[in-house]
This record gives sequence, structure tokens and C-alpha cells, in this order.
Amino acid sequence: MTETHAQDLLSYPQMRDPKCPLDPPAAYRELQATHPVAKVVLPSGRTTWLITGHAEARYLLSHPDTSVNRHHPSFPYPVSNPDAVVAQLARWTQILLGDDPPLHTVRRRMLITEFTVRKAQQMRPEIQRIVDSELDAFVELEPPVDLVKHLALSVPSLVICRLLGVPYADHEFFQERTLLQLQRDVSPQVQAKAVDELLAYFEVLISQMEREPGDNLLSRLIVANREAEAFDHEELVALGLLLLVGGHETTGNVISLGTATMLNDPEQLALLKAHPELMPSAVEEFLRIFSTATATTRVATADIQLGDKLIAEGEGMIVALNTVARDGREFPDPNRIDVRRNARNHMAFSHGIHQCMGQNLARVELDVVFTTLFRRLPNLRLATEFTDLPFKFRALAWGLHELPVVW
Repeated sequence: MTETHAQDLLSYPQMRDPKCPLDPPAAYRELQATHPVAKVVLPSGRTTWLITGHAEARYLLSHPDTSVNRHHPSFPYPVSNPDAVVAQLARWTQILLGDDPPLHTVRRRMLITEFTVRKAQQMRPEIQRIVDSELDAFVELEPPVDLVKHLALSVPSLVICRLLGVPYADHEFFQERTLLQLQRDVSPQVQAKAVDELLAYFEVLISQMEREPGDNLLSRLIVANREAEAFDHEELVALGLLLLVGGHETTGNVISLGTATMLNDPEQLALLKAHPELMPSAVEEFLRIFSTATATTRVATADIQLGDKLIAEGEGMIVALNTVARDGREFPDPNRIDVRRNARNHMAFSHGIHQCMGQNLARVELDVVFTTLFRRLPNLRLATEFTDLPFKFRALAWGLHELPVVW
């Protein structure tokens, strides 16, 4: 595409409107209504396809002629300096997230048994103990209290640390560095330093587990890998980082956004309190409406006909998950939160062979947290106006920096 034509395209990414912080950018919704598969221009000046329709996204994410290879020259990084991003982020996001079959199939099979529905439900009593303990400490604090720090992040961090075998005492270290690498306005140098420090941390941890495996997911993987040889040492280090980041950041964002939204919507909150059996449905609605992982990316490995558009081999594609979730063709009145909707066909965890392995665990965590929080603190309320909350407008994973509450 010529430079002149590129100038006529919508630029990606767009910012959300602070007056409507839960909604995806209006420009994406406009595209969804008229061109659910459209070319956009990235900050680097390169062009890519943006998919905003639910049916189109579902078709594409299950299509065999797509790749998630982050080293592909057409991989659509939404930054002005994609080469710098490739040099540092792809070192750890390439594992699983950037694997194509057949390697991806082998590696995923080694991990998927740790994240089944049965395994997640077996963890429910432990998750309940963690939530109860965190809330015991929470109510001893002087209001207003930041629910992000003292519940939304602490619970999934504790859960994933215990599952992986990562010392929770180090949670501030990895939470701070995770936030840095997910910020859009952080320099590549700062992001690279955060990634280096996290990888160095996991280098020590994985080396210890290789010498003395324990009773945790990473140790079990290390033992199984001695025969399968699906990962080398550096890849195990990167995988540890990937599982840790994926296991606490997005779930924490749903907890904070779900709590804030319910406290700002007395009618829906009253319905949920009166009918606690609606909680599984509410969890699905929170996952849909927030779509904290805002997008997922692919590269075409062959020509793909998507709707009335032909995506050529070698072209990049971005699926705007936060906008796909608002497709009125799939979800009537899509901008309204309805805890009775039970929108299990959302794609908050993506779709196809690369959908999030931790989704069953996340659902159990969210169910336990929201059920326990609203039961134990029936008078919980926001300490500030909803639109004054510090939303993560510059982050790759949508959420709240802080959530001050009183009770």
C-alpha cells in the first residue's frame, strides 16, 4: 500500500474516551458497523488488517492458515519501533504464544492437564482460603483501601505463585515489572530492563527446580520435559515468566473492573446479591464486557477470504477483542452489563488452538472472589466517582491502577 493510501486509513491503536472508560474506542465501533474487516495503519507506518466483528474473529482465530510467530516481518506490533519490541518482548512471549503447530501442539499438551476444569475445581477450597485470608487482612485496614493492591492483585498472585512454585514474598518485584512491560508509553529501554530482571529471576528459580524438583507445576513440567525434550532451559525460563504474568495480571484486572462496575450499578449488584446462583453468568459477562486482553494478533500463511476481504499471504491481522465483545449481531444491547446474559461465547480468552489455558482457573478465582467479597462486605462502595478512577488507558491489558473503596 502506498504512503498516500496509508494516510487515509484509521490509525491503530486508538485511545478510549475517558468519559466512557469501559467502552472500546468509538472509531473501532464505527468500523465494526460498516467494515468489520478493514485495513489500518500502525504507528510504524506499516499497514495491517483490523478485525472487529465477532463472526469474522471467530473464523479467523480457528483458521489453519494463520501464524502467531512474533519474529515474522509482518507481525503487526502496534508501536513505532517494532524491531526494538521484537528484540526484547519476543524473548519470552514467543513460547506458546508465538508457537505454531506442530511444536505448539506438543508443548500445549504437556501443560493442558494442569489447567482442566477438574483441576481448577480441586483448587477451589485453597482459593477460598486465600480469599478469606486476604479479606480478613483487608477489613483491618483504615478506609479508604485500595482494592487493587489488597485483593484484586494479591489473590491471583497468591494462587499462581502457589501453583507454579514461585515465592509470593517476591510479588511486588514481579508485579511492578509486569506493569512496566505492559505499558504503551514506557520506553523500550525501560521495558527491556524489566524483562531482563524478570528473566534473571526465573533463571535462578528454574535452575533450582531442575536440581531439586518440588510439588508444583513448573517442577512437574521440568521432570516431564526430561523425556519429551519439548523445551530447552532458556525456554523453560521464558515459560515460567509467561505463566506468571498471564496468571495474575488479567484476572486481577477483571476483579477490579468487575467490583468497580457493580458498585456503580446498584440494580445489577442487588440482582446478584439476591440471586447468588447468577454468579457464573455474571463472571462470563464481566469477562465479555471488559475483555482485559484487548487484542490478539496473527499473520496469514496463505490467502484467506474473510467476509468480502481477501487477506493476502504474509499480511498481518489484529483481532480487537474488546470491540468484538461489543458486536450487537452476537450480543444484543452489547454495551449494557447484564449478569443474566451468560455470554459463554465471548472471546475474552481468545479462540482456537491458542486460547488461554488458564481460563478454567480464572473462572473459579473470579467466582470465589466476587461471591465472598459482596457477601462479607455488603456495604462496600466507591470512595470516588467512577469516571475519576485511574483506568489503565496506556496499558496493553485493560484495568485499573487503583480502586479506593470504603464500607
